[in-house]
Amino acid sequence: MSAEHPSERLRRLAAAAELPTAVVTAWHDLPPEPDEGQLWRARWEDQVEIVLVTAATPGSVQVVPVTLDVGYEDDETLVVPPGSGPLGVPFLIWRGLPRNLPRRVLDRYLGSPREGLRTTAELAAAPATGGATTGTAITSAADPRSEYRARLEDSLDRLAAASWAPRGTGQLGPLLQAAGQTPATLIDLLGITPQQALALLRGQVPLAPPQADLVAQATGRSVAELLAANPSLPPELVARLDQPRRRRQVQQLAERRGVTETEAWRQAGYETLALAARQTGDRESRAWEERLDRYFHVVLDA
Repeated sequence: MSAEHPSERLRRLAAAAELPTAVVTAWHDLPPEPDEGQLWRARWEDQVEIVLVTAATPGSVQVVPVTLDVGYEDDETLVVPPGSGPLGVPFLIWRGLPRNLPRRVLDRYLGSPREGLRTTAELAAAPATGGATTGTAITSAADPRSEYRARLEDSLDRLAAASWAPRGTGQLGPLLQAAGQTPATLIDLLGITPQQALALLRGQVPLAPPQADLVAQATGRSVAELLAANPSLPPELVARLDQPRRRRQVQQLAERRGVTETEAWRQAGYETLALAARQTGDRESRAWEERLDRYFHVVLDA
């Protein structure tokens, strides 16, 4: 058996006009708030899986993976007929592989399977309620299904570990000042505006690696020391940026600026933080949702 990567299978179905209209609409519409019973594409860098959300909390979702490669199912996996889901093809629900994933990996909403296949309790009872079947147990490591399941577990582990927010000590301002840096020296050294220089000295924005290299040469501090002193972002701001509706905006920002999604996330976080500090002087402002609305409206010309 030869398994096809989830993203490739979705692209092929879309190219062949085989995806139902409802899925195409859901794919392009503003995504809903993640909730149990929803199918999503989860993506982080080169890891892509389809997942079914079985429970949701403010910061994470509990999921089980969904694949389209019928024939790889084991005795814990449901084989669901095509009429029971939005994709219009048979699919597998790997109810034996639950994971908690951060919301930031939820990339595209795909719809929902039929009633009876949405929650953990419903999945446990599914074979007895009709419509779905299960596979047989894997009894040998030589079974191709064993390798398939292991690949799926590895992919879920990578998605679970996905992170974009930098973690620094927040001591960049004092470190720069102790090294003799002032707004004037930073403006000359880095070619930045007075506002940007003040934000660096106040610990509101991080030094980018190329900037850290210039400061290191001028002060004798190491690049590693400077980067480690960068500020961390407030957890509530990170949580707001982690929502699927923000990821769509982050993707647009990455495309516009020609940077990776991870870098676009960091830029959005620090630029929003700097804006909040300039306006209120408060790094712990609770109005992050409104500030992010204004920020993306400006940078995306929305």
